[in-house]
Amino acid sequence: MLEFNTFITSEEMNLILLVLEMIMEDDEEVPSLNKIRELLEEHSNMHPESLEKFANLLHETLNFNRANPELSSSGILFAKTFQFKTIQNWADELYDSAMKFKEEYRIFPNILIANPHTLNKIDIITHHQKDAVLMNSETGLEKTPDEFVHLGAFCASQFEIEFTIRSSLSDLEFILVYDSDPDFDGGEPIPEEKHERILQLIAA
Repeated sequence: MLEFNTFITSEEMNLILLVLEMIMEDDEEVPSLNKIRELLEEHSNMHPESLEKFANLLHETLNFNRANPELSSSGILFAKTFQFKTIQNWADELYDSAMKFKEEYRIFPNILIANPHTLNKIDIITHHQKDAVLMNSETGLEKTPDEFVHLGAFCASQFEIEFTIRSSLSDLEFILVYDSDPDFDGGEPIPEEKHERILQLIAA
């Protein structure tokens, strides 16, 4: 029996967007809802009910982006605001929030936006979690080092979320975003030159 997903993967999304861009370049119009359904059926493994919801959401987003080019990024963008309830449990809450995001938009977020104070709290908490597993792209997996480090991303088995900064957000508030062509329009990347190392937390 064929098993379906309730969400669309980033790889599937990128392929579908590439096809959509080619169609829109030729027709200069947003593809019909039926055409989007056909593309999702052809290039993804989504459950029919989830596919229908995502097709409608994608069609609405494409129409909004076409009507409001000054407000939209160059990629398909979904965003949802959350609030940390207990910052000490930020990793669990972020994971749960990512799952809620996926339930609503049928795709996992790839960007987190928060203010510097919130991100600093996350760094401090993670620094004192001696069992936290951190990853450095150059050295591979390693335990939390003695020196203070700054997190640049949160990684789970199904997704990776990059951290960015927006000073105007309130403390403990954060925005999860899916952007197919992320260029930090909604936030600033963590400045690497200010930190000796920026690592990624690997979810337990």
